[in-house]
Amino acid sequence: MADSHALPETQLASEINDQLERKDIITFMDAKWYNAAAEGQINPFRHYTDPLDLLRTPNQNTVLHVYITAVQNETEESTEFVKLVSRKCPSLLAEPNIKGETPLHIAARFGHKNIVEFLIHSIKKAQFEDLERGAEASTSDKMLKKTSTDEDTALHEAVRNNHPQVVEILIRENPEFANTANAAGESPLYLAAVRENTSIASKILEICLSPAYTGPNGRTALHEAVISGDADLTRKILDKNSSLTREQDKEGWTPLHYASYFNLLPIVEMLLEDDNKSAAYIGENYGKTPLHIAILNGNSHLKRPECSPFCCGKRQF
Repeated sequence: MADSHALPETQLASEINDQLERKDIITFMDAKWYNAAAEGQINPFRHYTDPLDLLRTPNQNTVLHVYITAVQNETEESTEFVKLVSRKCPSLLAEPNIKGETPLHIAARFGHKNIVEFLIHSIKKAQFEDLERGAEASTSDKMLKKTSTDEDTALHEAVRNNHPQVVEILIRENPEFANTANAAGESPLYLAAVRENTSIASKILEICLSPAYTGPNGRTALHEAVISGDADLTRKILDKNSSLTREQDKEGWTPLHYASYFNLLPIVEMLLEDDNKSAAYIGENYGKTPLHIAILNGNSHLKRPECSPFCCGKRQF
């Protein structure tokens, strides 16, 4: 079990600030410490006297990165090692590895719900202390929102790796996670849509007042819901933001162009409801409207085509 004597909250934020500035000496992690971290052995670190944030692998992973990556079949007890080392060295909560990934990124990637909850709780305590000290820029707030070198947040990791419980924890704690696109231009909602994960996309839409819908090449989550033929997700996105029916990708295609191309009649009707009828008159880069697209596909649109948008296992768009 981890040491039950927690660091006083009044020291937590100040120690994080102090230790984040000390990066002049790195002690590479040898096999003894790496294996102890991977196995979650608490006792060796309980008596470790040097600064833990300077104990690194060649990829700049800390003992927390190593431990969280190695955890399998997470239980409530899985947080004990995290508790001990973060109390001994609070700055470990925010330390990035060579890819800019914090322990929260790693825990979200592997779906470690209990560890994610503990990390967020610890970061929130530090944030509260920052505010109590009257700090203008909250170090702990930055810790929670840190992005990797690919500009992924912890939410991107949870969505990409299909961990709905972690997704819900993250967006309930900080709905702003859903507003951030990564370096590829992918918002978390777009990632859920392109991966056809309706449950995660629905949870983001349910909890977040105004999530980002953006994706690469001008596409939105609505484009991807339509391309996937997902009528349920299409409806939920439209209920949240019907103006997306007029958004065009880099080829000038609206969601209605794709629905027309794939002969998705129920979705076509959905996209043309209420004030969205103007989408029918939008031309793509060569001037073709959704009606042109339907006509150009000829007899295939007299009935629903047998081939799906993922014919032969490959997306056609």
